[in-house]
Amino acid sequence: MSAKQCCSFSRNEIAPHRLVSSPRLLSAVVFLGLLLSGGFSAASSTAAKIAKTSTVGISASVSVCPVSIGFGETIQCSISAAGEIDTYTFTASPGDSVLIRMTAISGSLWPGIQVYDPDGALLCEGSFLLTAQIDGCMLAVGGTYSIKVFDHFSGTYTGDYYLYLQRMNNPANAVSISFGQTLSGSILSPAQMNTYTFTASPGDIVLARMIAVSGSLWPGIRMYDPDGVLVCDDTTPPTGQIASCTLAAGGTYSVFAFDGSGLGYTGDYYLYLQRLNNPSNAVPISFGQTLSGSILSPAQMNTYTFTASPGDIVLVRATSFKLRWDYLWPGIRVYDPSGVKLCEASNTAGTAEITSCVLHAGGTYSVLVFDYPYATKTGDYYLYLQQAGVPTPVSPNGTISDTTPTYTWSKVSEATQYRYELWKGTTTVYTKTVAASVCGASTCAHTPTTVLSYAAYKWRVQTLVGGAWSSYSAYRNFTITNLPIPKSPSGAITDTTPTFTWTKVSGATQYQFVVYKGTALKYTKTVASGACGAKATNCSNTPTTVLSLGAHTWKVRAFVGGAWRAYSAAKAFSVSKPRAGFWESPAGVEFYVTPNQANVRGFAIYVSVSGCGSYKITHSTLVPISNNHFSFSGPFYGSGSFVTPKKATGRAGLSSFPISGCGSVSGGPWTYTDAIWRDSSQPSIVSAAINLVEILGIGDLGLPNPYYIAEVVAP
Repeated sequence: MSAKQCCSFSRNEIAPHRLVSSPRLLSAVVFLGLLLSGGFSAASSTAAKIAKTSTVGISASVSVCPVSIGFGETIQCSISAAGEIDTYTFTASPGDSVLIRMTAISGSLWPGIQVYDPDGALLCEGSFLLTAQIDGCMLAVGGTYSIKVFDHFSGTYTGDYYLYLQRMNNPANAVSISFGQTLSGSILSPAQMNTYTFTASPGDIVLARMIAVSGSLWPGIRMYDPDGVLVCDDTTPPTGQIASCTLAAGGTYSVFAFDGSGLGYTGDYYLYLQRLNNPSNAVPISFGQTLSGSILSPAQMNTYTFTASPGDIVLVRATSFKLRWDYLWPGIRVYDPSGVKLCEASNTAGTAEITSCVLHAGGTYSVLVFDYPYATKTGDYYLYLQQAGVPTPVSPNGTISDTTPTYTWSKVSEATQYRYELWKGTTTVYTKTVAASVCGASTCAHTPTTVLSYAAYKWRVQTLVGGAWSSYSAYRNFTITNLPIPKSPSGAITDTTPTFTWTKVSGATQYQFVVYKGTALKYTKTVASGACGAKATNCSNTPTTVLSLGAHTWKVRAFVGGAWRAYSAAKAFSVSKPRAGFWESPAGVEFYVTPNQANVRGFAIYVSVSGCGSYKITHSTLVPISNNHFSFSGPFYGSGSFVTPKKATGRAGLSSFPISGCGSVSGGPWTYTDAIWRDSSQPSIVSAAINLVEILGIGDLGLPNPYYIAEVVAP
């Protein structure tokens, strides 16, 4: 198996697990930790992948020593003799403003350029080592102009060169780019500049950035107003970025992308444009919400908007799905309604967080998510937004049966008190003020003794920090019912003898639940209230009857006051095998479930050994799945349990595992808790061979070694 160019890790980037190497006593780190954690609201949703990426390759054929040159064209020629002057003509209109750029690529030629009007009068000139440029030569009259090209140093040097011409007030061969869009392009020859146009309104503040992805290209980016006047530029490697450019007038603006080194470098690049005061293609996000997104191309930035009040303090967190060298390192910025940047954070360890960003005015704010620091990597991420200083109500929520519910909310640092209020319709039922001592590490909880009636309620919470009460949180709604509520199983599961869980009902002495497959009753189970426990809010029971694969429903009822109450609404679930295909954990574990869903193959971990190298270690033989569990032993060992058809947990480790040039490496076991099914692909082995092995039940593919190791090289 060839090495993946993706997964080498620096020990300075994230906290490592320690390995002990023998006999060479090498120290190694394995990145099987650092799971996605913390801060994701229960009200999580998945946003559309908001990349607006298009591919536009700008290239024109390069003429060799033509008589004339057109706007937006690059030509090639030579000064081949001492004293030689090459002349080119072009046609212009009155008021045109032109840019001319000349780059020498061989010999000792020192570029010099001059522009002459139709009457032969010198208008503009420029010279410099390697690249000479005339930027903004105003042409008062219409007609045929001429460009003279020569060696400016002594008039005797010679060499090959490229020459580029463009009209700045109305550029030719320009490509339209919209706010929120990412385009790709190429600088194919020295001196070449690619031109893009966009329409803006007076007072707009825009961001533009250019990222080189191949060749030796040094990104250069310039922005011109509708009259061809330069308003902003940047040539800072490796990312050319105009972070904030205020546009005074409305109209059509142009962006020039080029090699900013002046050395004639070429290569491919991506260009991104966004309006900061009124961003386009933005996705709304609310306080307490977590959204998922993807950076699908270099240079791309994804934009989100939210509404805030004066004095609000917000927390913003972006977490990358994976911790690998070639995967997204998140960066985030917050902008105010006028497009001014307020706060920024970035991190190479998977999570970037702005813990406290003060918003002085009310209005619509924006958040930009991007790859840090070079904007070349792509990947999936989660974005979380919350009001700092305002607690988030957690439970009760939804339908419950507890008449004295426990109220739970998020902890706020430096809070000394909390106050929550309960409403029934438009009537306040009660208000409770409690000390911060009711809080644990991340949440707070309090249980009033007031018995509530069966009805619909809503509640909210606020905090006291620095002697001042914060704003109240948003309301959390719940309804109390005298029917037990089925909780699990629900949805797709793999367990054929699942545990049934439901909410506890006050005064109930027995519970009864029934399970159906279609219309056929599979079994009825009656249990005493001891299934709930004295202080528990839920009840559970695990029947021994084995359920077959397929869709099922179940419902539950309570025995209260000497009579059976009505059954709850039915809860649906299905018993399935784990999905066939590729599975992956952000903790650095991946494997495949075979097409017949009976085996695991290609179980792999990523290892970086200090002073030795980075490796992907793969267990090559088939591992049977039994009762939704698999395991293998040896110097490289691993196991897993399928919690649902699309989620698995397990562990892996090394025990005196030999790596050539590294010695014998040991460490672990390391736990992974969130391996998920990604797609239906299979390892890159001939499909017919895979199918034949599974049909014949041969087991493995007869590889001479149960493991194979691929060296991983950092990009």
